[in-house]
Amino acid sequence: KFISHLFRLHPSFVNDLHQAIKVQLPCVKRSILKAYAEIYFTAWKASCDSRNNDSEEVDRDDIQTAIEENVLQDIMHAGIHAAVPNTAKTVRSVLDQFYTKKKTPVVESMLHRLYGPLLWRALSSSNARVRIQASFVLVDTFPLRDPDAGREATEVCVKKSMAALASLLEDDIPSVRVAGATAASKILSSFWVAIPSKDIQSLLNLIITKHASDATSSNVRASAVVAMQTLLEEEKTHAVLRPLLPSLG
Repeated sequence: KFISHLFRLHPSFVNDLHQAIKVQLPCVKRSILKAYAEIYFTAWKASCDSRNNDSEEVDRDDIQTAIEENVLQDIMHAGIHAAVPNTAKTVRSVLDQFYTKKKTPVVESMLHRLYGPLLWRALSSSNARVRIQASFVLVDTFPLRDPDAGREATEVCVKKSMAALASLLEDDIPSVRVAGATAASKILSSFWVAIPSKDIQSLLNLIITKHASDATSSNVRASAVVAMQTLLEEEKTHAVLRPLLPSLG
């Protein structure tokens, strides 16, 4: 609580505090990592809650902006672009509290605002490692929408995500195709009723007819089976999957 409070004292403190924590992230114990995650979430949430408090001497808009741009967006960038996959995974976990609360409008709006400039570009990066790491973020943030933008805007966001998944599934690099199958199965299993049926069929077709018979990579073939196992855990998928499963061979 004390460190979280320090983040909210003045905008000039924010970056120095973050850098002091950031250098420790790749090697700290999981319990410490969770503590840092709590500090970041609490500091950001408090800066949002106090924006309309006229009695505050410090400009809370400046503090919220500093936390979002100097801390959260820096973590988001590192979680996608870190050179070492384990480091990227560790850094991404610092934002787990935001992901679990993404149905809260203020959190969802922030994720959309800060990840928007990063994620879509990363999903089409020339670096395969970046594309893979971006696929994990796509799952965590889906549908990455502005909750105040309305239904049509949400549909556009879903369509954009479906196109990104299809691109991952058809990537030239086998490890990216595996990541695409994992991402697609997790998103479909969680949001089955919210995704247009034609998009579901399109992704399933890629996984079942192409991945399951991929002659270039056993890992890709295995990913098709794992993806189906993930989907079958959700009863609502059974009616669609039942006639397709024999195609797995």
